[in-house]
Amino acid sequence: MGKTTILVIDDSHFICQVVEDIFKEDKNIHVLKAYSGDIGVQMAQNELPNLILLDLVLTPIDGFEIFKILKADKRTKHIPIIFITGNNNAETIVKCFEMGAVDYIIKPFIPVELRARVRSRLEFQSAQDALKKAMKELKYAANNDFLTGLHNRRSFLKQIQSFITEAQKNTNQKGDIFLGIFDIDNFKIINDTYGHAGGDYVLTVVSDVFKSLVSDHIICSRWGGEEFIVAIKNTTQKKAFELMEAIRRQIEIYSFVFREQTFKVTITCGLSKFNLNDSVEKNIMHVDKALYEGKEKGKNRTIIYGLKKTK
Repeated sequence: MGKTTILVIDDSHFICQVVEDIFKEDKNIHVLKAYSGDIGVQMAQNELPNLILLDLVLTPIDGFEIFKILKADKRTKHIPIIFITGNNNAETIVKCFEMGAVDYIIKPFIPVELRARVRSRLEFQSAQDALKKAMKELKYAANNDFLTGLHNRRSFLKQIQSFITEAQKNTNQKGDIFLGIFDIDNFKIINDTYGHAGGDYVLTVVSDVFKSLVSDHIICSRWGGEEFIVAIKNTTQKKAFELMEAIRRQIEIYSFVFREQTFKVTITCGLSKFNLNDSVEKNIMHVDKALYEGKEKGKNRTIIYGLKKTK
């Protein structure tokens, strides 16, 4: 467990000092002291302690009201609170737990008991935080490509369904959905020349261009290997083509520098209007055909599926 902070809110200087003395030998615990409820709230908001020890008997606002203030504030609502008081009647204890307190300690303290309860709560909170972090990382890994941070194939297919559903419901919208698929030209040569680390560098730089496009109207994803896919909703063929070309030119003019070596990279793009009567898979087949046509015609260009006259 790393460095943690405990905030004691108690109008008794003696009690605050007792708590500080109990933990003074522990280098990993720092004790903050507030001698009134309003100061305690301010310190909690500013310092964001790991745990609060809150006295019930405070004036002019008692501990229950301070508790409500802290739990109503998004900055402090997650901080666990242990009530401390000399009142040990059952009604008070029940009220403390009903409000959401994590524990209740009777004054005068038994140092060993206080230390054990605080440590137990801090360790539990640390475990909870670690679990939340792990769950967040798992969720990210399930939806994002590890190297580039863009949506992965699974996430893209899930998100494009929302575009399709919206388009099917709103038949009066002015634009259509377009798919664009990009492939980095001669990527094997890049890997062979600069190693896989150089190839990864190129992928991350190219992905940064796609990240800059992400909006409510555009989904960007690493499709696999050196391929990227883009879905644009409520747009026209002209606008979609211009966007694909802007991306292509931006990569074309960029100077890639890896281990003091400067080189150029180009990408080829296939573009296709999304046919709502066809499956996602079939629409992707169309845009793939346009991409391969672009490769056959010399790379570094954008080809529109089904269009006879193309760039």
